[in-house]
Amino acid sequence: MTQNGITKKENDYFEYLKKCIDGMQGSTTFYRTATALIPIAATENSVTCEITVANEHVNEKGTMHGGQTVTLVDILTARAVGMTVRDMPMVSVDLSCSFMLPIPVGEIVVMHAEVLKKGRTMAFTECEFRRKSDNKLLAKGKHNLALLPYMKVADPSLIRQF
Repeated sequence: MTQNGITKKENDYFEYLKKCIDGMQGSTTFYRTATALIPIAATENSVTCEITVANEHVNEKGTMHGGQTVTLVDILTARAVGMTVRDMPMVSVDLSCSFMLPIPVGEIVVMHAEVLKKGRTMAFTECEFRRKSDNKLLAKGKHNLALLPYMKVADPSLIRQF
């Protein structure tokens, strides 16, 4: 069944993405980096968000700090995996980012994270940052994650939160 061309299942993924981003609001941890994200779309294997670059995201040159970009790659690719691998711990195995163009304060950036391959114990992902005004590629990240289905978590509510 579709509504406005969107299936219920696609809508469920989007609702889950919104819930994840809402769960980051007010965070004092690593996730505070993502509190300005606006969810745009989500599928079984991808998430799309946008952000308006603010002073809290930039370096002394007034452009998005590389650490901010890499952190968003980490968060968004993990959320893409998390669309179907919910309530399971995962850890980074490899994380890298290439920076193509500076991203100044005020720029609206669309970020699309996608799962390239997901197995029993590993997920391979990538994330692109594009300028909303002209779709120019600004940065591209790669993130490989280990899935830990048998890991005991001291506080499971932390996982369910996102």
